[in-house]
Amino acid sequence: MIRIRKKEFLWHADGAFWARHSPVLFPTVGRLVEDTYLVDGKPFHLGQHGFARDRVFHVTEQEGQSITLRLESDLDSLAIYPFQFALEITYQIEGATIHVGYHVINLDDKTMYFSIGAHPAFNVPFVQGEVFEDYYLEFGAEEQLDSLTLSGPYLSGEKKENSRREEITAKLRVVW
Repeated sequence: MIRIRKKEFLWHADGAFWARHSPVLFPTVGRLVEDTYLVDGKPFHLGQHGFARDRVFHVTEQEGQSITLRLESDLDSLAIYPFQFALEITYQIEGATIHVGYHVINLDDKTMYFSIGAHPAFNVPFVQGEVFEDYYLEFGAEEQLDSLTLSGPYLSGEKKENSRREEITAKLRVVW
């Protein structure tokens, strides 16, 4: 766990509310229609957010305030995701900032399809006297938030602006 002033920085996985800390979403983010997708005409079944969040990563490098963790494909993953891969995640603490870097490596000789995301939960407030509303997410630059639309179970090829943008921004107090 990452601690600030002897308090855990990440959510403590209280099962009464949410029993996870900061799952890594790979090789999918979100849910597939009927939890199924096709590769070369063969169906594969993959649950919401993929499988990386439920797997054990191994430390490959640790130096100072930085650590790199690695997950590689195995027989279990190949049964539900038919690609040879390695996923490396590097966490680096710099002052009061945590940098997270993702490196997805295709170890196969065919095109590998994937998406990646994170679902961190923070144990705020960190400081006595502060409240949840004192915290915000800060992004490096403003970006267009688009949603891909479906036609039945398939992508339609159309995009629409994310209609929840203002709600998300208001709730998180995002700083651009």
